[in-house]
Amino acid sequence: MREAFSNSLIRLGAERQDLVVLDGDCSHSTRTYRFQDAYPQRFINAGIAEQNMVGMAAGMAKAGLVPIVCGFAAIMVHRAADQLVQSLAYAGTNVKLVGHYAGVTASSEGAPHHSIADLALVRSIPNMTILCPADDGEVESCLRQALDITGPVYLRLARNPVPVRPDVSWVIRDGYQQTRSDGGIVIVSIGVMLDVAVQTAAQLNSLGVVTSVVALQRLKPLPHELSEALASDRWSLIVTIEDHNVVGGLGGAIAEAVGHKGKPVLRYGIEDMFTQSGTYDELLSGLNLRAADIAGSIVHAVEARDVKEPM
Repeated sequence: MREAFSNSLIRLGAERQDLVVLDGDCSHSTRTYRFQDAYPQRFINAGIAEQNMVGMAAGMAKAGLVPIVCGFAAIMVHRAADQLVQSLAYAGTNVKLVGHYAGVTASSEGAPHHSIADLALVRSIPNMTILCPADDGEVESCLRQALDITGPVYLRLARNPVPVRPDVSWVIRDGYQQTRSDGGIVIVSIGVMLDVAVQTAAQLNSLGVVTSVVALQRLKPLPHELSEALASDRWSLIVTIEDHNVVGGLGGAIAEAVGHKGKPVLRYGIEDMFTQSGTYDELLSGLNLRAADIAGSIVHAVEARDVKEPM
């Protein structure tokens, strides 16, 4: 996604003279060096000093600029948490944070570079908006949405290119997209886990288990229409898939939204543990986040009547 982000950033830089970019000394990893080449007067390498970088961005925003702050999701969000709360969220400051290498897409970089808790932290902070594109084709639209919002936004990006998914008759809603219609199971995914969700749904449908997919783009505020639909009798089982700790992320948000209705939610993600180093595929396999693993688990849950059997 970093290439798609870089291309979008350069286009937006030509459109908006108030747009400035700050980077935590990782511009070749985030590809913001290309923005620096195009607009050197509007780029700042803040060094490995994420707290200072966010504080600088807050001051620049108060001066009328629109800062886009870039860094590794696993590092920037946690290291600059105090500035994120006090200087951005509490003050409603118009700064956009971009967390790169999100989830386990840093793969071989190792556990310290895997952002397994960034969504939980940011989601718990008032006044924050969280956007998570599912593929390269959504990066620019999410970035434009972030710039249209007056206030702090967290944009979560994967490391590698994510090809635009084929058209499967997605119905576009405010903050999410969905396939199929009512009945059976619904899988809600976030970010790049959409591919796993689509594969899982295909396997379940081939077994006669009617399954829909929701690609959630805006985690916070959670789309009201989606919350209402999930809490209704439209689907008999809700499944969430995320590349994040099952505590506090997508699964937590959905469970909170439907808990008052007693709706069953099966959460698939990182099971409240630290990860390891490896290739991306090896990590997904080790975390039991491959489509075959998830589909098998869902079938087992239904057959064991741990949840209401889908119609």
